[in-house]
Amino acid sequence: MSSNTAAIAAPADAATANQAFIALLDKLNEIVEKVQQSQSQEEKMRLSQTIAYALHDAFGSYRTMATYIPPRLLSMAAEVFRAQMGTQRLAQVPDWNRVGHNEDIW
Repeated sequence: MSSNTAAIAAPADAATANQAFIALLDKLNEIVEKVQQSQSQEEKMRLSQTIAYALHDAFGSYRTMATYIPPRLLSMAAEVFRAQMGTQRLAQVPDWNRVGHNEDIW
């Protein structure tokens, strides 16, 4: 692959990564709504773990290619991080009401 081909591929990779993050945000917003509507702590934790895994996978896959990460997605990641309480797994259900309002990440 010549350097010209690599230079052309990079913006396409970035666009793909950016679109993946935007699509993920739409999906995760729907799951957050389900968490907030659920009455069951077990269901809230299960759905929150789904969100945490999806964030982990997406950031692992696209973080080096993306040129844009939606701030709300970063806010969700911050809530997952808080809820892990220094562990590898969620120690509690994240406070999804804080998403978009956690000024400490900015």
